Amino acid sequence: ASLAPTVIRKAQRGNPWAQEVIREAQTHLAALVVELARSLSWKGTLPLSVSGSILENAWFLRGFLTVLRKNNINFRFHRRKTDPAIAPLSTFLRPS
Repeated sequence: ASLAPTVIRKAQRGNPWAQEVIREAQTHLAALVVELARSLSWKGTLPLSVSGSILENAWFLRGFLTVLRKNNINFRFHRRKTDPAIAPLSTFLRPS
């Protein structure tokens, strides 16, 4: 994961090796979503939110969402408003 920003940058600049690594990563992540949706027999629009430093990169995220569309996954992307690691604490940190 520590190399991800460098690989993404190189892929954006046209490095074929880096582009292949990124394509594989996007395809793998999309395959996980496809597998989950199918195993749940999900009907209708799949609510989708992501987390992680790689998926916070807009360029990587766009490619990932494109791969999902090519797999005919009907989804609605929801940008997260809170870091998932901190979200449960927000209940306790709210003023009464």
